[in-house]
Amino acid sequence: MKFATKISGYIQAGKIVEYKTLQSLGLTTDNSLRVILSRLSKKGEIYNPRRGTYVSKDADPFWVATALAPGYISLTSALCLHHLLDEYPFTIFVACEKRSKASL
Repeated sequence: MKFATKISGYIQAGKIVEYKTLQSLGLTTDNSLRVILSRLSKKGEIYNPRRGTYVSKDADPFWVATALAPGYISLTSALCLHHLLDEYPFTIFVACEKRSKASL
């Protein structure tokens, strides 16, 4: 079994995995792991929403959004989640306590 298949399998099983976790498995060298993750991301087998974080392509986008920014789904995203809108939002809004620097 190839390393890429194993790494992809770990990400599919975990749904959302950080780079440090994959590195701690000790499957391959640091450089090889970066290349494998880059190739898997370019093929569309996994997503890389934030640096050092990898997400399975079958993961629920609302769950991923709240895992990346702890809070609750809000605005049009919440309306879509409760089937009150016909359209699926392009952006998932998460309300949290953390303020971004852009809003200051």
